Formats: sequence, C-alpha cells, structure tokens
Amino acid sequence: MIGFRKPLPNEEGYLQSGSIDITKIGVLRPNSGNARTNSIKQIRQIAASIEKFGFNNPALISDDNEIIAGHGRVEAAKLLGWKSVPTRSGVRNSPRFTQP
Repeated sequence: MIGFRKPLPNEEGYLQSGSIDITKIGVLRPNSGNARTNSIKQIRQIAASIEKFGFNNPALISDDNEIIAGHGRVEAAKLLGWKSVPTRSGVRNSPRFTQP
C-alpha cells in the first residue's frame, strides 16, 4: 500500500511546481552531491515508519529523475521490496532551487 497525501502550497508557491507521481525506483538516480548519508539502521527505521504510517512525503526529483531529497525514503522502499515510490517532479524550476 502506498499512502500519501498531497502537501499544500506555501505562501511562496514552492510546492505548486511539479506534480505527485508514482515513479519506478529503477529510473531514479541518487544525487552524487548529497551530503546526507543514512546507515542501514536508519534505513530500517525509515522502512518501519513507512510500514506504520505510509509514504507521506514524496521524494523530490529533478526533471531527469535525479533525487533531490528523499534518498533515505527511496532506499527504505527498496528494502521493503517496493518497485515504485511517490515523487514530486519539476521542483528544480521552483524559486527555492533557482535562486543564486
């Protein structure tokens, strides 16, 4: 079961760009510049949370399927045997990612 809810846009409209989709994990690419790493213990904890509460926060991906945020959630979904995950695409075009 994939349970998630659409987030509401904030005042700046950051969440208005892109849409929530279900994307196959195999097409997602981790961001090589991702500063955060997750231990296997953390991945297991995220997986337990997903099992209990659902995948409530979609992974953020670029238009070319690079993971911007949600690396741990995607890894946890893999651990659970999921083939696809909720994603929000097109976020690189939002002001939050294009400001100098």
